[in-house]
Amino acid sequence: MNITIRPYQSGDITHVQQICLRTAASGTDATTLFFNSSIPAELFAFPYLSYDASLCLVACLDNIPHGYILGTADSEKFIEWMEHKWLPRLRSIFPADTVSCSPVERSFLNLIHTPAPSWFNSPPCPAHLHIDLLPAVQRQRVGSKLVNQFIKLLQQQNISQVYVDVSPRNRGAKQFYTALGFTTLPATNPSSVMIKNFS
Repeated sequence: MNITIRPYQSGDITHVQQICLRTAASGTDATTLFFNSSIPAELFAFPYLSYDASLCLVACLDNIPHGYILGTADSEKFIEWMEHKWLPRLRSIFPADTVSCSPVERSFLNLIHTPAPSWFNSPPCPAHLHIDLLPAVQRQRVGSKLVNQFIKLLQQQNISQVYVDVSPRNRGAKQFYTALGFTTLPATNPSSVMIKNFS
């Protein structure tokens, strides 16, 4: 098994969409939960690739992407861009009355029509990240390698903190970030906000 980590390339976009879909149900496969299979990536992957693809790394198994990490070095600017530049297009493609096939898809559609700042509350530090891995590359330290390489990219921009929103239902993710030195902050929404300081 040959697992490598490299910067994102434009040809990876279809794989990113599939990875996002197959991890969209609190880390598990949501393929059967969506009529519109692109919605998870349109909300949680493609915006980052459009805003700053230089902060995206992919984990490849035998040269095929099976995971990624992406994020932003300036959450406030990203959230503002998301609200005024990215979400208006999605709101026109997916009106509020778009038919959904599951409560999960409905929750994603509702997010499209919710102001982006309310997703994030007040960002606790400039940078945040988002990571998804398919089962084939889990439990092999791929996630920790992605996070460490992502942090190196942030350090090159003189960033010394990063946070992540973790669903309370995703216990494995919370354990993963705790093991990497993230600590949980008091949250005002259903997510757990976890932060890591680094020099």
